Amino acid sequence: MNRYSLRKVVQTLFIFYTIFYLIFFFYSILTAPAERLIKSFTWSYIWTNSFVLFVDYLIPITSSGVMTAFALFFRMKDIYRGAGKVGAFYSLVSSNLILFIFLSLAYTVLIMGFYPAAYYSLERMISQSRQAKIFLESAQNETDSGKYSSALSYYDLYIAIDTKNTEILEERSEIQSKLYRRREEEALLSQTSKTEESISSLRDMNAYELLEKAREYYEREDYYSAHYYATLARRMDSTDLESRRIAAKALEKIDSLEPTGSDKQASELYRRKREGYEAFNSGNYITAYYIFNELQQDYPNDPDIISYLSKSKGEIAQVSFYLDEAEKIDPLPGVEKILFRNYRDDGSQEIVYIGKMVETDEGIFFKNIEAIQFQPGGKVIYHLYAPHGKLIEDHEDYINMAGIHRLNKDLRESPVYYAGFRHSELDNLLTLRVGAENLGNFRVGVQTAKQMSLDDLWQIRKDIRKYGYIEEHLDREIIVRILYPFSFLILSLLSVSIGWNYRTRHLTRTPLFSFLFIPIFPLIITMLTSLFLSAQLVIVCFVLIKYDFAVSLTCLLIMQGAFLIMALIILAGQKSD
Repeated sequence: MNRYSLRKVVQTLFIFYTIFYLIFFFYSILTAPAERLIKSFTWSYIWTNSFVLFVDYLIPITSSGVMTAFALFFRMKDIYRGAGKVGAFYSLVSSNLILFIFLSLAYTVLIMGFYPAAYYSLERMISQSRQAKIFLESAQNETDSGKYSSALSYYDLYIAIDTKNTEILEERSEIQSKLYRRREEEALLSQTSKTEESISSLRDMNAYELLEKAREYYEREDYYSAHYYATLARRMDSTDLESRRIAAKALEKIDSLEPTGSDKQASELYRRKREGYEAFNSGNYITAYYIFNELQQDYPNDPDIISYLSKSKGEIAQVSFYLDEAEKIDPLPGVEKILFRNYRDDGSQEIVYIGKMVETDEGIFFKNIEAIQFQPGGKVIYHLYAPHGKLIEDHEDYINMAGIHRLNKDLRESPVYYAGFRHSELDNLLTLRVGAENLGNFRVGVQTAKQMSLDDLWQIRKDIRKYGYIEEHLDREIIVRILYPFSFLILSLLSVSIGWNYRTRHLTRTPLFSFLFIPIFPLIITMLTSLFLSAQLVIVCFVLIKYDFAVSLTCLLIMQGAFLIMALIILAGQKSD
């Protein structure tokens, strides 16, 4: 094994890899879509995009480096042994074969796993930046309108994405201070206004008018107000017996109607608990939840309340979700623009679009759900839209589209039907015929397949047609993932032969003009590599369309085997003289 040969190739490749990664890095700096990115994502985007570009061009970069090393950077003493005796070529190249196999395996790992993840990361940063800018614009508009409370909510959503933006954090603190000052001023103004209004109103009334007010409230059976106004009338005219009589009668009524504090509290607790039990036993779990949740605020240690509140939460988890949990997904990264056909056994067609899907600790949530089902003849059965939804995992997967507020029973969400209707039991549910773990594979966009791992591509291709997609698109991506690692190894071996063939023609001294071509050499190799790969893809994809995936895959493997044998034969035919 010639260690010098191996070291020379490794050094050359390291130089080529470093130079081209820096080129891609500076190119990414110049071309980064600053108008579409928030500042905190800029450098992450640049580094990730540099990596993506580097992997895209790794085959021609490696071929150029190997060819340059063997053509220009070997010294005479490494070719000749002794006095003019030429060493065997295999002694120079044998150690490099192991290197090329190792690099091919490393490239396979990159192209199969890290590259799709990096490609998806680029899309996610663009998507989150777009959402963050919407939040920030909304926050600033609400601030300009003086709506500090809603502005603060939008600032919180923005900061959930851009956590280290000190400028925005300062703006939020300023808005929060303004909101607190406004609330204090409003509370003080309201209290002062009410007090002044009450005092002014009472000052304008004489004893007779106050007595008439007391009689009016007594007749309405509002004994508290009657006692209040009768007492005021008595203060203004202590000789008036009627005001004394009404005050005494009102107080008597209050004492007779109101039980002791403990009796009243126990009676009210029993009544509310009974309402909750009846609601739960009748299947109205949401009403039962609100009753027991309200009671828990005053009786946190009551065992009945704790038990039935827990049971109510368990039941409503199957029929609804909490809106605050669903709304949390807005700033979170997730899968966007999901579109698929929800195949059905009755012959009808159901098309589902999901704006965003995010998995959280509370479950998998969805945003902007739209579904339309129509008969084979084209007649619409129903068309619905739901702002949010949550996955229910049972014997089948469902999207639950009925949302409730944790505390306010009047705040609820349910699907809006633009056309048609469904059975009442299904109004808030959408059955999924595709597993939730595969939903991310149906993102709208031609680059979606590039963001999927080989395992995901292989798993989903067999069922993708029934979800409204053609499998040939995925088949082509699988073929590319298999083709590129083979081509990496084949072109590396061919580069050794071409470079060494040039070197043996100039054993005495390498022409100086050869070094001048190094900068443009990779460009030429890139074009030739692209032509080589494209020609193979054209042939294999023609077989794919003409026959099927198995035949095209067999064709691909035969071609790669033939090219690999040819590359080894050419390499073995190289001479040292």
